[in-house]
Amino acid sequence: MNPIVITRDEEICVKCGECIDACPHSGEGKMVKEPVITQEAGQVPNIITPENCIGCFACKDTCRSEAIQISGIKEINSILTDISLLENIKRIY
Repeated sequence: MNPIVITRDEEICVKCGECIDACPHSGEGKMVKEPVITQEAGQVPNIITPENCIGCFACKDTCRSEAIQISGIKEINSILTDISLLENIKRIY
């Protein structure tokens, strides 16, 4: 099974932070051990724990500059079909 790979293009990222707000595993008030994405004020978001990504595509779908790419999983209309989703959820919680 392929790992989920999240990449972000720093050249086109507008540093809005909407990817963090959209991610169910990042941002304030989210119940996670370690967030997937963090951001210092005015800086490009950092993908710090991609292994905690559940593959929901919320960050990618929200990114207005299309700076985020996700690979290593199958997608049909943003619905994950890879069993690694359940494995990641079990591991994170």
